[in-house]
Amino acid sequence: DQIMVDGIQVDVPRDNYAGCRVSQITELAQMLRLVLQSQGQDSAGLILGGDLNTKPNFLEYNLLSALLPELQDAWVAVHGPDEKEDGFTCEAPGNTYSSVGQVPE
Repeated sequence: DQIMVDGIQVDVPRDNYAGCRVSQITELAQMLRLVLQSQGQDSAGLILGGDLNTKPNFLEYNLLSALLPELQDAWVAVHGPDEKEDGFTCEAPGNTYSSVGQVPE
């Protein structure tokens, strides 16, 4: 299923882990905001690194973007939002690791 969020078509997850991922994104954004406030800094020096397992059309991605709009996605900043290549390794042909319990897209 999809919904429109600020003119963007967003996939609504229906798997068993969706609530956990949304909760994790919310907690991550809250933690980052608290760290920035405690340091008296804006987000100019903030780098969030990691594999968030999300794409620009996923609810989790859009939630993080809404909660921390000052963050930029490095892949999208370099390649643009309409890049045909996804920029992720999960289930990519060159990825040599695959988990038996991996949630399919």
